[in-house]
Amino acid sequence: MVSGASRPTTRTRSSSSSAKSGSWAASELPTTIDGGHLPTLFLHGGKDEIVPIETMLDYYDALISAGVMTEVEIDDDAGHAWIDAAPERVVAWFEGQL
Repeated sequence: MVSGASRPTTRTRSSSSSAKSGSWAASELPTTIDGGHLPTLFLHGGKDEIVPIETMLDYYDALISAGVMTEVEIDDDAGHAWIDAAPERVVAWFEGQL
C-alpha cells in the first residue's frame, strides 16, 4: 500500500514493456482536477497492460497536487483484474472515509 503525499515508487515500466494497442493513455486523464474531487483509492495490477501503471500514477500525482485524499494498492503479480487485497482494502478505505 502507498498513501500520502509522495508518488509511489514501486514500479517503473521499461520501453520493452509498453502497453498494448487499445490501452488507456495518460492523455485520457481528466484535464481539470481540483480539491472538490472525491477521495480516491487506486487498486492496480503491476502487470496491467490495459491501463498502464503510468496512467494511474499520473492521475495519482494530479490528485495529490490538488490536495485530494488518495491511496494506492499495487499487486505486483496482477494484470487488469480484481486484486487479492481488494476486499479488505475497499472496506478499510470506506471505513476510513466515514
